[in-house]
Amino acid sequence: MNTTRLLSFGLVAALTACSSSDDKPTPQAALCAVRPAGAGGDAGPRDPNGLYSIGTVIQGPSARTLYIQSVTSLDQYVSTGPATEISGNSRHMAYGGFTYVGYAEKPEIGKFEPNSEGKLVKSSQPNVNFGRYGLKSIPFGNAFISATKAYLFAEAQYKVIVWNPTTMEITGEIDLSQVKKEGFDAELWVATVKGDKVYVPLRYVDYKNTNLYKIGRDANMLVLDASQNSVVRVMHDERCAAAGQPAILDDGTIYVLADGRSYLAQVEAMLTQQPVPKTCILRVKPGETSFDPNYMVEIPSLTGGRNAASQFFHVGNGVGYAKVHYPDQMARGADLKGSAIWKQKAFKYWRFELGDTVKAAEVPEIGFSMIAFGGAVLDGKYYAAESADGATSSFCEFDPKTNTASLRFQMDGFLRDLYRLR
Repeated sequence: MNTTRLLSFGLVAALTACSSSDDKPTPQAALCAVRPAGAGGDAGPRDPNGLYSIGTVIQGPSARTLYIQSVTSLDQYVSTGPATEISGNSRHMAYGGFTYVGYAEKPEIGKFEPNSEGKLVKSSQPNVNFGRYGLKSIPFGNAFISATKAYLFAEAQYKVIVWNPTTMEITGEIDLSQVKKEGFDAELWVATVKGDKVYVPLRYVDYKNTNLYKIGRDANMLVLDASQNSVVRVMHDERCAAAGQPAILDDGTIYVLADGRSYLAQVEAMLTQQPVPKTCILRVKPGETSFDPNYMVEIPSLTGGRNAASQFFHVGNGVGYAKVHYPDQMARGADLKGSAIWKQKAFKYWRFELGDTVKAAEVPEIGFSMIAFGGAVLDGKYYAAESADGATSSFCEFDPKTNTASLRFQMDGFLRDLYRLR
């Protein structure tokens, strides 16, 4: 993306005051650096033809609501006022210039497209309905392979459902019964597509006890062949707990960093006085389909004893970001049950550089925040909306070259996803 000049605090306030939403929350203090226009890090003029699809989540007393809309610039206050409201904790996806919504209250994916003014409108094509597979809603795991092929990871049914984003029809399925594990449910999360291979983090969880989640103490990666719609292998390693979205380098090397579920496994271990599992980085060598037995990097060895608490967001060239937990920032008597710890303002982004020797550094111009939905990688930079209260967020641009985080705008609620439509 051709990034725009960064906003000064006065411009942020002015845009906020001019927002069409009269009842929007009062923006929080910026959680990343506010730079005057033209300051260091400015990447040049805005893209006059840019169009982005942005999903916003508002957390209510007992449920979430998704809002989707298109924006032409990444330096404006983003209110939910002009957005389309989608009930429940629905999914926001985009591919090939179209936006797709996976509904939380029905087993359907709907298609939206920008009109002549750039506003997202519902397509005339019917929704894809996955009800015949027993789904009641659309799960989080989805991957777009091409304009005519996408995967929906129906984890509860142990199937990958193949569908066509152009015709909005179901075209096949892949059986995943081999990944079943006694006493656990499977979670199939954010996949990475590389050529005809699809790499899907596979986690084992048990959420029956909402006060103490049970998390599998191993790392697993499902590898699919998209050309054959088949399972290649399930990679398995017991040195680390859980695994997030894989980072695939240009030479084919794959790195996997522990994600937020691994931290929940640590919380469970601490509360039940069991050995605490490691949060770490694993590697798969080019052309191989198993974790390198001679490579494992423990996160605390890089971060002054602190553990990773989010997935790794790979920007490119082996560089990316993950959130790290700061125990000394926890509120006195903080609730550690279930996922309550993620609501604490005790997490901060670090920059990681992968390789034989991993380098890590705290992002200096970022504040402490809650764990939310992560961010987005666009054109060599990382974008995340940081929130201290869940009502508003600071939308921050991370520059991997300078390891800085700069304010672009403020927004209502949490960022669900951001995609470039054109």
